[in-house]
Amino acid sequence: MILYGYYRSSAAYRVRIALNLKGI
Repeated sequence: MILYGYYRSSAAYRVRIALNLKGI
């Protein structure tokens, strides 16, 4: 369960970085 939560947080963090790189 903890690993799943960590993966979810990591995915969200990566998406946030991608959006910032795009400049949205």
